[in-house]
Amino acid sequence: LLDLFHPFHLANNFIAAVLVSVSLSFSTLGASLLFNVSTGIMTRRVVENPMFASKTPSEFWGRKWNNLVHSLLKKGIYKPVRQLTSSSKAAIFSAFVVSGLLHEYVWAIL
Repeated sequence: LLDLFHPFHLANNFIAAVLVSVSLSFSTLGASLLFNVSTGIMTRRVVENPMFASKTPSEFWGRKWNNLVHSLLKKGIYKPVRQLTSSSKAAIFSAFVVSGLLHEYVWAIL
């Protein structure tokens, strides 16, 4: 347990998180640019510098990190379940479960 809080371990994880964030920012920006140039359709940014532009965890997950999946889960899962059940807890739980299943699927095909 103490190894988890060792400075080298924490620094390694921080560097890995920054590299993932930067690579996602630039790769999605490049893909968006290619799509825009080839089709003329404007795209939204998928990630918006989440590691350093976010002030709270809520802002990180809700506004800066993977906006595409966030909006799809909100429109496709959260809002329909909320309307069907009138329960925000059921809607949140449903979106969480679907998000988890999507993550498992992505890791399985990688």
